[in-house]
Amino acid sequence: MAQDFTSPDVTLGIYINALRTGDKSKVLDCFYPKLDDFNLPQAVPIKSYKILKRIVYGQKETDDWNSKGIIPPAMLGDIDLQVEEESKGEKWMYSYLMRNISGEWKIISHAMWDQP
Repeated sequence: MAQDFTSPDVTLGIYINALRTGDKSKVLDCFYPKLDDFNLPQAVPIKSYKILKRIVYGQKETDDWNSKGIIPPAMLGDIDLQVEEESKGEKWMYSYLMRNISGEWKIISHAMWDQP
């Protein structure tokens, strides 16, 4: 897979592959700012993933996000990928907020839904 971060989908694919192979360095490359405290003791057995919803942040979405005080603040043009991931026989929902940083799409925030 290309390592060029040219779209949110490509960045997500690089990130998922890095988790699958346990490549912490490549996982860190997917984030902005680059993380230094991501815990990845071993590969993550992600069987599959599917983008279920894509939200391009306009003024309403940006205002809604920022009114909650979430860090980092959202900006116009950010893209939220809502993704179903299957691992160990379970399906879980994740959100990845992506931003174009100097021509590369990077994850600026991520969250899990319905986790135990």
